[in-house]
Amino acid sequence: MPMNLTTAVVVWYLTPLFLADQGGGPALVARVVMLYYLAAVLVGSLASRLADGELGPRGPIILGSGLSLAALAGMTQVQAPAALALAMATLGLGHALLRGPVHAEVRTLSDQAPRMLSLLRLVDRLGALGGLLVCALWLEALGHRASLLLVIAAVVPGTVLYTVVGTQGRPMARSGR
Repeated sequence: MPMNLTTAVVVWYLTPLFLADQGGGPALVARVVMLYYLAAVLVGSLASRLADGELGPRGPIILGSGLSLAALAGMTQVQAPAALALAMATLGLGHALLRGPVHAEVRTLSDQAPRMLSLLRLVDRLGALGGLLVCALWLEALGHRASLLLVIAAVVPGTVLYTVVGTQGRPMARSGR
């Protein structure tokens, strides 16, 4: 859920608003937001190879989470167009490292139970929509920085939970190697 929440709130909503508030037109907004997708496309296959490597999905998930948090933290400090462009590229890179391995982990942890996967997808989408709704309703009162901090507050527990709890008792290397 944190990855889709971040995409909905930061990539689709807050970043365009930041840029528009600074006088950026539609072309600038499109170029900056597109960097998220460009980075994700360019790194997607590398992320899959990393997840199939010696550490399994754990390494890319933790690295991707760290990069995503770094991008979000940077956005709380500097919202100039060049900084936002760097943050979008970094966030796209982080999400590319996360996406495939997280989906594989979800399938493994749910033992491919269709109902569990459906429930997880529903919770994921509702969380992203809920986060977008909260940010949209409270943006005026909270401001951009506080809205980003709320997103970070939603992402950190997922990262910590996976890093501390989700990896305990599981072998470091992927089986079959």
